[in-house]
Amino acid sequence: MIIPAYKKDFEVEHNLQYNLYLRIGSTDKSCVKEVFKDYQKMQLENKIVMDLGGCFGAFCRFALKQKAVHIHTYEPEPKNIPLLEKNLLLDGAKKVTIYQKAVIKENTPTVKLYRGGRRGHSMESASILEIRGRESITVEACSFEKELERIKPAAIKMDVEGGEYSLLEIQLPEYVKELIVEYHFKRKALKEKCAELHNDLIMQGFKAIESPYLKDKNRHGLGLYRRN
Repeated sequence: MIIPAYKKDFEVEHNLQYNLYLRIGSTDKSCVKEVFKDYQKMQLENKIVMDLGGCFGAFCRFALKQKAVHIHTYEPEPKNIPLLEKNLLLDGAKKVTIYQKAVIKENTPTVKLYRGGRRGHSMESASILEIRGRESITVEACSFEKELERIKPAAIKMDVEGGEYSLLEIQLPEYVKELIVEYHFKRKALKEKCAELHNDLIMQGFKAIESPYLKDKNRHGLGLYRRN
């Protein structure tokens, strides 16, 4: 099977360890290792899960292993969808719903997406933040607030390449009990914004199980939050 990606196409191979098809020569293998390592403190059993940034299905596989009740996964990059669907057809298809959409703060039907994979190795870094030099496409979008109300997730995973800063300006409903966020520092000022959002989540009653590391020149940080 040939999977299209930005700049080049990839053949895929089945990884027995994770039960996922991965693109040969891409960053997929390192990505899935990070998911299973960095997210291991999440508690997803018997929960409805909202997965923002589905990519090729690594987090969905993790959530299925954790016995989530159902996973709603959102992936706006069209070239990730064939592999995402292929991976979720392996098993657990009845427990996962795929949406080829970007989730945004605004209530508009479309949004501009700035494509990643600038070195041609993968597609996981597409962003709604305007990034100079990147190809842009228009993709379908849906409102974060409306989707929260519709599916009422108990847990949210958010890895949306900078889109987290606008989404987390919304106060999360009480039924959201767990949240993991990949904060991306594509611009210097975003570390300050990250600290503000982190403190706001604490004010909403969440406890920081993992706090984002904001020192040095790191380009991203992980935050895991939980409340009763």
